[in-house]
This record gives sequence, structure tokens and C-alpha cells, in this order.
Amino acid sequence: MFISKSSEGNRVILKLPIEEEYFLSFEGQMILKSDQKYFVDVFLEDQLIWDITGLMTVDKYISVIEADSQQIKIFIQNFIEGILSAKDYFLEENSIILDSDYIFYDSHTESIKLVYAPLLNQPSQNMHHQFKKVVLSWLYRLDLKRNRNDELRDLITFIQSESTDMIQIKNYLNEPYKRKRKKTSFKSKTIKGVSDVNRDETVCLKASVPYLLLKHKKVYLDKALFRIGRGYENDLVLDKEPSVGRVHCEIVHEDETFFLLDCNSTNGTYLNGNLLLRGEKYKLSNQDLIQFANVKAIYKSN
Repeated sequence: MFISKSSEGNRVILKLPIEEEYFLSFEGQMILKSDQKYFVDVFLEDQLIWDITGLMTVDKYISVIEADSQQIKIFIQNFIEGILSAKDYFLEENSIILDSDYIFYDSHTESIKLVYAPLLNQPSQNMHHQFKKVVLSWLYRLDLKRNRNDELRDLITFIQSESTDMIQIKNYLNEPYKRKRKKTSFKSKTIKGVSDVNRDETVCLKASVPYLLLKHKKVYLDKALFRIGRGYENDLVLDKEPSVGRVHCEIVHEDETFFLLDCNSTNGTYLNGNLLLRGEKYKLSNQDLIQFANVKAIYKSN
């Protein structure tokens, strides 16, 4: 069972074949009565039909339109409210398709439209993972366009935390923005007896900071969120490597641990020869071999 897309006259629709008996079930009736504020209009025409005429995926909207951080926050809030509203109609949250190709923006209502597909349930744990994956992909796209927006980066860091759920994200978005990300702290040592060093100043020693070794060059990971890619907005710029994505991957520092995360790159990120799943965090250990497309580096930590 799968959803297909087609054009019929002036309509663009999604179709899902389904047993006729299903429409007489409680869930089938509730689908037809679901809140159209958050869901794509659905009809019965010997199968389930979703009319997506005039709708644009959120991915495309962010890429084409000059969306700002406030709009993305509203999108995420709509997304969460839409998922939670399913319970009001006794519908299963797990049947909402959490895939960027099926999450739309309606310019008339200026809100998100979701597709509810019965019998396509996904595990609850996977649902939360997919939700975060979609949201982070939106934020990555916008952060690229906005070039180091602190508010977006703080939101990305908050959502990336494994313990963060939808309700916490919703509450976070409702709060007035304050810079939340703390500067990464490393071991330091006070240097005394040197004329040009203030005795009361604590000096951070590079030796205590993890780094990447690229062709005998050390690149210190001295930020909580360290980005790597071809674009000049990154912390490590690989502008002479066409196989590397504009924002290829990032290294995140959380609770004294460093993680590697692929940012939806075309040619992939590898850790010790294994291709990373996009949007997943992987813990780094000393001497790990990292590969960004064709570029190799060794992660070093003390």
C-alpha cells in the first residue's frame, strides 16, 4: 500500500487505495471530520484522495521564498499543533506522514498542512525521530541563507538533544528569545611569571581542546557547534573541494562529549568507513577517522 501523486484536470492530488469497508469504520469517519486547519483536504472517491492543488512543500517554500526565523518558528508550532490535534479526533499520531515531501504550506491560510494516511502507521519512537529530522532540515536550510543566525543555532542545538520532545520544543518557541547556548569551556591553566600575561587572567590551552587533523594541519573544535563545508559561512571552509556540500556536516559539543552529524549532504559523511544516516548524531572517540565526501580527517582528543 502506497500513496501516488497525479494531476487530474486542474487538480493535483495524492491517492491511497484502501478497502471500502474501512470508510465505515470509526477512524474512517473521523478522518473525514478532521480539522482542516492542519490537514490537507481529504475526499472519498473509491479511494482516499488528498487535494494538494496550490500547495507548496515547506522545503520548497524555504528554498524559494525569503523565509525568516519567525516564519520557521510558526511553521514548527503549526507542525506540532497539527500532530497533537489528531488526538482530538481519536486519530493516531503515527499515521501522519512525517516526510518533507508530504508537509505543505498553504499560502491562503498561512499554515502547515499535513497528510493523514491510515494503515501507514510508524513506530512511536520513529515518529519523534522523523519529526525532529524534518524540523532540523528546515532549520539547516534557513540557517544557510541567514548566515550564522544565533537564534536559529540555539534552536537547532536545543532540538538536537535526545531528551527534547515536541511539548518542550513548543514551550521553547513560545518563550522570548534569549541567547541560551553557553560557550564551550575547556580545561585551562593560569600562566604566571610572563610579562605580557595578566596574573588574574585564565588562559585556555589549545592542548586541551579536541581537534581534527587534516594533512598535518590541526583544526581545533573550539565551539559548541562547529560546522564544516564548502561555504564561507562554515567554521572549517573546504572551498576547494567540489565534492563537499555547502554545509556538509557539523560537530556538536554536548555534556563533555563530541558528536558528528551529517547535514543532508549529497556525497555523505563517513565515520571509520561507515556512512552516517542523515540527521543522526554519532559519538566521536579519539583517533576516529572522519571523511567528508573525498576529504579525510582524524579526530584527536585528550
